[in-house]
Amino acid sequence: SDSSNESRSRPRNQKTNIRKHNANSNPAFQRSFGNISQTRSFTSVVMVMSFVHQLLLSNRTTTTREVYYVFVTHFRSQRECDSAILDVAKILDVPRRALGLSASPKGWFCGCVEITRKGTLPSGKDI
Repeated sequence: SDSSNESRSRPRNQKTNIRKHNANSNPAFQRSFGNISQTRSFTSVVMVMSFVHQLLLSNRTTTTREVYYVFVTHFRSQRECDSAILDVAKILDVPRRALGLSASPKGWFCGCVEITRKGTLPSGKDI
């Protein structure tokens, strides 16, 4: 039997591996999707790849936080989303920024803001 038929008749419990080795990247990136918990990781990677593909086609950039909120019903946490984003970057052997994604700075907000402070300025003026 030829090798293509062998891969199609692989038993269900046999592991499927993705291995990426590049002379410039050390160590080699490897993910195994042999059981149900690992298929969740695979699904996350595919979802992020799809999002990034649409992002790049539209010539846009965004934050990793937006990716999380787009798939908020899938990802259990921002950390899980960030892990999938980093896996995609490793698989494609590019930096995260090349995917059109940047980290969200803490403390960002939008809307009208009024800052009030009581005290004395260094100039001696009371506020």
